[in-house]
Amino acid sequence: MAVGGNALTRADQPGTAEQIESNAAQMASGISNLCEAGWSVVVVHGNGPQVGHLAIQQEGSVDLVPPQPLYSLNAMSQGQLGSVLVRAIDTIRGPGTAVGLISHMVVDPHDPAFRTPTKPIGPFFTETEAAAMAERRGWEMRQDAGRGFRRMVPSPHPTEMLELSAVTPLLAAGKVVLAAGGGGVAVARDDQGRYHGVDAVIDKDSAAARLAGSLKATMMILVTGVDAVMVDYGTPRARAVHELSLAQAERYLAEGQFPAGSMGPKIRAATDFVRESGGTTVITSAERMLEALDPQKPCRHAHRSRASNERRSNEHRMSTHDNLARVRVVRDTYLDSLRLLVATSVMAEQGGVTWAGAVMATPSGRENLEAEGFGAESVGQAGANDLVLAVRAGDEAAAEAALAAGEQAAFEDARAESGEAAAAAPRTVSGAVAQMPDASVAIVSVPGGYAALEAHHALSQGLHVLLFSDNVSLDEEAELKKRGNELGLLVMGPGAGTAVISGTGLGFANAVRRGPVGVVAAAGTGAQEVSALLDRWGVGVSHVIGVGGRDLSEAIGGRMAKAAVRALDEDPETEVILLVSKPPSEAVAHSVLEECGSTPAVAAFLGLSEMEPPSGVRMARTLEEGALTAARLAGKTPPATSEGLRAQVEERLGALGDERRTVRGYYSGGTLCYEAQVIINELLGEVYSNEPLLPGNTVPAPPGANVLLDLGAEEYTVGRPHPMIDPGNRIQILRQEARDPEVAVVLLDVVLGYGSHEDPAGQLAPVLGEIMADGGPQVVAYVLGSDTDPQGYARQRATLEGIGCLVTETAARAAYTAAAIASRRPELTESHR
Repeated sequence: MAVGGNALTRADQPGTAEQIESNAAQMASGISNLCEAGWSVVVVHGNGPQVGHLAIQQEGSVDLVPPQPLYSLNAMSQGQLGSVLVRAIDTIRGPGTAVGLISHMVVDPHDPAFRTPTKPIGPFFTETEAAAMAERRGWEMRQDAGRGFRRMVPSPHPTEMLELSAVTPLLAAGKVVLAAGGGGVAVARDDQGRYHGVDAVIDKDSAAARLAGSLKATMMILVTGVDAVMVDYGTPRARAVHELSLAQAERYLAEGQFPAGSMGPKIRAATDFVRESGGTTVITSAERMLEALDPQKPCRHAHRSRASNERRSNEHRMSTHDNLARVRVVRDTYLDSLRLLVATSVMAEQGGVTWAGAVMATPSGRENLEAEGFGAESVGQAGANDLVLAVRAGDEAAAEAALAAGEQAAFEDARAESGEAAAAAPRTVSGAVAQMPDASVAIVSVPGGYAALEAHHALSQGLHVLLFSDNVSLDEEAELKKRGNELGLLVMGPGAGTAVISGTGLGFANAVRRGPVGVVAAAGTGAQEVSALLDRWGVGVSHVIGVGGRDLSEAIGGRMAKAAVRALDEDPETEVILLVSKPPSEAVAHSVLEECGSTPAVAAFLGLSEMEPPSGVRMARTLEEGALTAARLAGKTPPATSEGLRAQVEERLGALGDERRTVRGYYSGGTLCYEAQVIINELLGEVYSNEPLLPGNTVPAPPGANVLLDLGAEEYTVGRPHPMIDPGNRIQILRQEARDPEVAVVLLDVVLGYGSHEDPAGQLAPVLGEIMADGGPQVVAYVLGSDTDPQGYARQRATLEGIGCLVTETAARAAYTAAAIASRRPELTESHR
C-alpha cells in the first residue's frame, strides 16, 4: 500500500507536528481495516512535502549549522514519518504491531532522471516566489498540476531494496511493515561494492511497485486523493475508468492521458507491478479501499489494472480493413530520428491501425512514403522542414485517433517546456556551448544531409562528436575524421548508436559499472554485448568508444579507431583494450592493433580471427571469447558460459519432430546476427540472411535453409521503429514465419539498456509461447543487458524462462545452443570452434 506525503501534510496545511500526527491517525484507521480484512500489509509512504520543508530549514540555518545532503534529508523524513505512523497504527492495534524499517533503494547513477528533475517536493509557491527561490537557491522550480510552483528534484527508477530480506519474516510474525518510506534513501553502488547516498527522491509509487514485485504481492494499492482514475481529464469527454487491462493502461500512457505531474507515475507503477507479478493494482481514495478490494462488489470507484495475456497478445494485431489511408502534415517542424520513431510507435499501437509512419518530408522521406502507397499528392508541397504523419487504418475514427496520438507523442517534450525555459533552448551548437561551457561531447542527431555540417560546428567548438545520424557520405566521414585527428578530437560515427564515456552512457548504452577494460567498437550491439558481459562478470569498463561501422574500411583507414586506441593506451584507468568489429579491412585492422602500445589488447573481429596480430594482441573468434579473454587479462575469473546447457538441450530434443531441422533467427542487433551467422555457418553449413556472411547467401533462401534475419536493417525499419524500441514488427514477423514445420529452433536476442523498450521480454512472451505450443520449435533467447539496466536483467530473463525459453549467458552461446538442437548434437553447447 502506497500513500502520499500529501496525505500526511495536506496542501492547505503548513505541516505542523500536530497536523502530521492527526493525518497519520486517519491513515492508520484504513490500514487497520486492511488487517482486519485478513491482509498482510506493507506500507510505503511518500515524503514530498516533508523533505522539501527540511530542505528549506537547512538552507535557512546554513550560518548556524552545516546543511545536509538531500539523501540525508530523505533518511530524516523516513524516520520522522515512520515513527508517526508506527505510533498511530500501534494506538489502534496494540503496541509493537507496526515496525518501521529504515530502507535504502538502489538506483543507477546514470539514470536519465538525474538530467531531468521531475519529482516535486516541498510546499507550493506563487510564480513570483518560485522565481525568487530559483534565483536565490539555484533550485529548479516548476508548475505542479496547476496548484502552484514547487521545487523539482531527480526521481530515478529504483532497482532493489537492500533490506528486502527483513520484510517477509516481519510479515510472518504478524507485523505491519513500513518500508521504503519516502521511496527509500537513494543509494548507488561504487566500483568497490560499497553503497553511497545519492541526492534524489524516489517516487513512492515506483518504490512500492518494486517492493511489491520483489515480495510477490498479490495486490498493490495506490492511495490517492480521488475515487477513480479519469481519462480525457479537463475536457467535456472526461470520464472515470473502473478497470483496465495492462495493454489498455499502457496505451493510455502512450496517448499522454496521464501526465508525469499527476496520475502518470501511479499508472506506470501499476503497469510495472502487474507486468512483473501478474497481480492486481488498485488506485483509489482511502475511503474506497475496502470496497475496491471486495470481489463481491462492483468496482465503481477504483481503477484496476490486471495482467491479461489474451489482451496483450492482441496488442499489435493487424486489421484486415487496410484501405483507408490518412496523412497529416505539420509545417515548419523538425523532429530528430528518435522522436520520429516514438511518434511512429505510438501511432502503430493504436487500435485498428495496420501501418503508421512519422517522417520528415525530405526526398528520402517522401520516397519511403511512396513505397508504402502514399503518393506525392498526399503530402502536397511539404518539404524537408515539414513533418508528415501517415497511417492506414480500418476506419476514419481509428485513423484520426492514431494521427492525434502521433502528433501528441511527437511534441510531448516540447509541451513539457514552456515560458522562459522554452525560449532559452539553444538553436545552434555555439548557443548550447554558451549555456553549457563545461560540455565536452556533442551528440548530433539530424537528417543525414545536415549531419556533417553540425558535426563540423561541434568540432569548431572544441567538442568530441557522437554522430548518431546515418546517411552521411563516405567523403564527408573521411573529412570529418581527418579534421578530428588534426584537432585531437573524437568523431564517433556516423551511425554510432552506443558509447560510454567516463561512466556516462550515450545513445543505446547499457548501465555498466566502471572498470579496467576500454572498448573500441565499430559495431553498436557488439559494443553493448561485450560491455554488458564485462559488467555482469564483475569487471566493468573504463570507456566504450563507438567509431562507426565504416571506420575500419579501406576508405576511412581506421582514423578514429586508431585515435581511440591511443587514447585508451594513455588512459591510466584502462588496463586492457578490447576491439570489436564486423569484418574489417585486414590491412586497416592490423594498423589499428599496432597502436595498442604497452596495453594488453584483444581483438574480436568477426570473420577475421585467423589474422596474425601484432605482439601483445590476442585474437578472438566471437564476442564471447573477446569478453572472456579481456576479463582474464584484467585479473578476473569469468563464469563458465555453457554450464547446464547440454542437459537442457538433451531434455528438449525428445519434444521435437524429426522433420524440424533448421534454425530461424530474428535479431534486433545486427552484430549479434552476424556473430550467429559465423557460428551457424561453421557448425551447420550455409546460412542465409538479409545481411549475409557470404555475398551470395541473401534472402529469399532455398527450402530447408538456415535463415538469420537482422530486423534492425533498413529494409525492416523504413517507416517503422527499430525493434529495440518497439518489438511490434518483430512480433508480427514471428507470428507469420516462426511456426514453419521445418524449423527446429527460433533464435533471438532481447536488447536492454537506455533507449530500448521498457519491457521487451514481456511484449515478446505471448507470441513465443504460441510458437512453442503443441510441438512447435524450441525458442533459444539471449538477453543482452546489465544487472542495473532500467528494464531489469533478471526480470527480463525470468520472463522468458518462465514461458519455457532456453536463455543463455551470451549471444554466441545462444547460437551454439541453436545448432546443438537443430543437429541433435547436445555437445555443441560446449563448443568453442
